[in-house]
Amino acid sequence: MLCGAGTYLCLIHGQTSGAALLQFLLFIFVFAVSNSAYGFLVNDLGDRELDRLHGKRNTFAELGMAGGMRVLAAVCAVMLLSSLPFVSKPGFLPLWGLWWLACTSYSLPPLRLKQRGLPGLVVSSLAQSTLPIFLTAAALVPGSYGEVWIFMLASTLCGATQELAHQRYDRSN
Repeated sequence: MLCGAGTYLCLIHGQTSGAALLQFLLFIFVFAVSNSAYGFLVNDLGDRELDRLHGKRNTFAELGMAGGMRVLAAVCAVMLLSSLPFVSKPGFLPLWGLWWLACTSYSLPPLRLKQRGLPGLVVSSLAQSTLPIFLTAAALVPGSYGEVWIFMLASTLCGATQELAHQRYDRSN
């Protein structure tokens, strides 16, 4: 969805130069991927005991706490470095901060929203589906949030559906 929204924005705004392509690739394949990795890692960090009880794979169980924390630190370093071209763009930092807060509060105490029913489902959908579309707009074409509404709607609906399906599948655990 990020590739589609980002490509759409770049094309309708005539951002087709080599520099625009490089920025697009950096955002999608380094920034977005490292942020996704962060989300999965903090979820594994918060789920260490639960995953052990259910026989699930967990990065921190496999690498040990010290090894997992080194991987998490490396991912955070990539996140920070790959954000540098975008931090001065209007709206990017507040959206990224909101994404980070949603992602972290979903998985880790003291809030650990994933154990709080509907608020957890809402925050998970926002972190995985809605906010990334708005971050894409802020990074690539600041102020174009209204132009990506269809991508945001589709991504949010798909994300919420996927989250509900995941909860249903995982309910027995």
